[in-house]
Amino acid sequence: MCKCGCNKCEIKENMLILKKNPKSHTYVSPTLKRYIDNNIPLIEHKHCKSSIKYLEILDEARKLYSRGLLEAKGENKKLLLNKKLSLFEVKKQVTKHKIKQIIKETLIKEVSIDQLKSQFVDSGKLDSKVFDEIVSASNNDSSLATWLTARVAGTKKDPNPAIKAEDIYKWEDYFKIFKRRKQEYPSPDINAYKTSKDIQNFVKVTMDFKNKEKADPSQQKGVQKSDKFAELKIGEVDGYSVYKIPKGAKDMFNVSCELGSGTEWCTATGKTSNYFNQYIDQGPLYIFDNGKGDKYQFHYESSQFMDKDDTSVL
Repeated sequence: MCKCGCNKCEIKENMLILKKNPKSHTYVSPTLKRYIDNNIPLIEHKHCKSSIKYLEILDEARKLYSRGLLEAKGENKKLLLNKKLSLFEVKKQVTKHKIKQIIKETLIKEVSIDQLKSQFVDSGKLDSKVFDEIVSASNNDSSLATWLTARVAGTKKDPNPAIKAEDIYKWEDYFKIFKRRKQEYPSPDINAYKTSKDIQNFVKVTMDFKNKEKADPSQQKGVQKSDKFAELKIGEVDGYSVYKIPKGAKDMFNVSCELGSGTEWCTATGKTSNYFNQYIDQGPLYIFDNGKGDKYQFHYESSQFMDKDDTSVL
């Protein structure tokens, strides 16, 4: 008999039936409950706000079905048995597509050095010496060389060179800084910088980083100590590299902390710069490091020569 009692209505068979769990209450989301109570076929996704929400409902119904708590018939059963329509599988396919797309775009943007040479030097667009400077500044990185070549030679959209050939040598330092700190740039993708204005902004950001690192070498990320503090190194003695922090260089507290890491020196605590400032006001600090954990610090003005445990060796 139909619900209204007329016995004339077409009676539809329930396509989803929620079974009672004798052990505990079965939670069903409001959306799936709407499908069950109103006998709505699962194939209809218009009742969900988004495709992701629809897939979540299918996953929920599929779990209940696999546990024997939901009975499904007809098309609903076929839908629940089709695991390709799970949220996990769809997301996986989307991720695969994105990865393939990224690889494809990368291959389009980056060509080999030989291909670049053929395209720009053999065709007469660039002088071979200029191209060699580009490759050198890019450190043989094909993606950077591709970008720099296009900026120096010009492109179809913008035939006017955005970078002068006489400035190519500067980009060796620019690229080194960019590689170390690309996540701090407006975009970590070099190909995002296309116009002259983009490049001007790129250079400005790079120079800010360069000046910051010059004032405080410890700010250089991903650089070996020998390179990072090369300008402070004054020589070697019996296997020890000798570094000099100049008198009055209060902005080099972080340098003192890094060079003095693993020691008990008050000038390298990392907590307060008060003691470092007192000593550096009087005169330079000399730090001896053998690269194996053994360190010494010498301060002429206070007649102190300390080992890594802050014990005098004089």
